[in-house]
This record gives sequence, C-alpha cells and structure tokens, in this order.
Amino acid sequence: MIVNSSIPLFVDLDGTIIKEDVGQMAIKKKIFSNFFCIFNIVFKFIFFGKPSVKLYVSKNYKVNFEKIHFNSACLNFINEAKKTNRNVFLISGSQELVVKEIANKLNIFDDVYGTREDYNMVSYNKVKFINNTLGFSKFDYIGNSHQDLKVWEYSENIIYTNVSKALLLKINLINKNKIFIKSVFN
Repeated sequence: MIVNSSIPLFVDLDGTIIKEDVGQMAIKKKIFSNFFCIFNIVFKFIFFGKPSVKLYVSKNYKVNFEKIHFNSACLNFINEAKKTNRNVFLISGSQELVVKEIANKLNIFDDVYGTREDYNMVSYNKVKFINNTLGFSKFDYIGNSHQDLKVWEYSENIIYTNVSKALLLKINLINKNKIFIKSVFN
C-alpha cells in the first residue's frame, strides 16, 4: 500500500462512511411528514435543479443517529490517517447542512463540504471543487459509487469500500494503486 500522508484525504459520506444515503432519508421524511410537499420538490427540481431540492428537504431535517450505520473499518482507516497528521476532509453529494451534522458527531475531519444551494457536490464537481476552490492538485479519495469513478480518475490512489461487483470491475480496469477497505457497518 503506497500512501503519501502529505496529500489530503477526501472521504465520501453516503455508502462510504455510513451505509445510508442521508439525502434520500431527508426526502422520505419530508414527503412522509407532508405528502403535498412532493409538488414543491418537483417544482424546485425542474426550475432550480438538484441542489435546490437537497436544500429544501434538508433545511429542518435532523439526523436520527439511531438509524445510521457507520462503517467502522472506514473510520479506522481515517483515524490511522489522522495519526500521521494527514488532513482529512469529508466531501459529499448530500446537502452540507446534514453532512456537517454527521461530521460534528464524528469530530474527525479537518473540514466538511457538501452540496450547496447552487453547487451539486458530486462526481467531477468534487474534483473541480478540490482543485479550483481548495487548491489541491493531488489528493486521495475514499468512495463507493459509480459517481466516484470521475473523482478516482484524478486522485492519486483509489481507496474504496462497500462497492458493487459491477463497480469493482470498473475500478480494476483503472491503472492506479488501489486500497480496499472492507465495509463493516455497525
């Protein structure tokens, strides 16, 4: 395993650190609390895009930590990185308000980034944000989904956990150092 602890480590949230997708949980809670808000969701999606919908459903959403399953193996990997004084950042496609709530509970990240009202923090948008906004040209990334393929394309190492067989086939085709973290959700 080749890891350069002088470059930052970025970590995805949904399906990576936690088993669940907090964005989906927020949408379900919003709809179950008031079915008619589905019209607002559709309206916001059509006219303002996904980031607007994510903000709308997340504004008053409080994470129920009893329903969240954390990937202890991934958290152990992060804690080991922190022991080397490595900068570790949480970066997620979920709305930043909710991502910060989970990050505050874990208290292991140097900073936290998520989808904002005008910026959907997924796929290549993560790369642009890391490179252009944060100014990092080299970084490592832990992820678990097909949307993460674009991020891994630009990362130094492919660090993955909780991936499907189809995604694993695609990961194996990429000519980069790969680090597998067994997913252990508690």
